Amino acid sequence: MARAHARHKAPVPASLPTPAVASATPLIRAEAWRYVALFVAILVLLLAVYQPALHGGILWDDEAHITRLDLRNWGGLWRIWFEPGATQQYYPMVHSAFWVMAHLVGDVTLGYHVLNVALHAASAVLVFAILQRLSVPGAICTAVLFAFHPVHTESVAWITELKNMLSGFFCLSALLCYLRFDDTRRARPYVPPRPTGSR
Repeated sequence: MARAHARHKAPVPASLPTPAVASATPLIRAEAWRYVALFVAILVLLLAVYQPALHGGILWDDEAHITRLDLRNWGGLWRIWFEPGATQQYYPMVHSAFWVMAHLVGDVTLGYHVLNVALHAASAVLVFAILQRLSVPGAICTAVLFAFHPVHTESVAWITELKNMLSGFFCLSALLCYLRFDDTRRARPYVPPRPTGSR
């Protein structure tokens, strides 16, 4: 009897995952791959649609937004954030993105156009994810309509309007994070997971 009782109380190793966690992992991966596939599909189609604009040159006040030579260093990045008047308008996040792009592609306008298109494609995927989480019918159709509606043409095709592409992406990302938080009322959607073994 004593042996049977001891066997009955043998602890289960903590490292073994529960069936719910183990079964949820493939579903999460499948969902992630679905979003990636949707992003790639929309991006390819958008690049085809916006092909006439991809090789467009400098327009109107693009020169005032593409980072000037005197700002293309670490001191220039500091000025973008802390010296009002260093840039045409005080949009430090936008001009930081232009600063990074200036180091990656210089004055080649193709890179700036592709960035705008990629951000717009990502925003369309976020629209799909938000509507799906809200159980809105036709989420995929709405996301496609959002991606290809001509009302976005000016913002996507104009280098200066990187500010619109960034603000849209971050606004939709914040909304999706809030919806995930609202499901559990836990901070996990906002806080990166701790490394394994940390205390």
